[in-house]
Amino acid sequence: GAQEKELSGLKTGYAYACVPTHSDAANSAWQILSAMAHNLMVSLQISAGATRRVQNARRSPLFRIKRIGTSRFEWLCRAGLLQNPGGRLTLKLSRNLPARKSLEGILERLQAA
Repeated sequence: GAQEKELSGLKTGYAYACVPTHSDAANSAWQILSAMAHNLMVSLQISAGATRRVQNARRSPLFRIKRIGTSRFEWLCRAGLLQNPGGRLTLKLSRNLPARKSLEGILERLQAA
């Protein structure tokens, strides 16, 4: 159910199942940081207005939370072009009205929270 989905999200999106070192303490810290990043992302989505789900016996999560891969794609994967006007590199992003409205809405709800 919901617990398996959350654990799967931790393993795939936050490298929870990764063992980065040979030190138990460092690996424990890695898992704690992964879980904290997950909790922070879920809290951000709830604060930013995640839609509430209808609860029943088969559906326990209260909110419709996006996976971290989806959020990364929506927030970070934007068409852009590196330009060099006057010898200074500048990232020029395409005009994307739906993405802009989405981010502005998130900022407004976070400021109101």
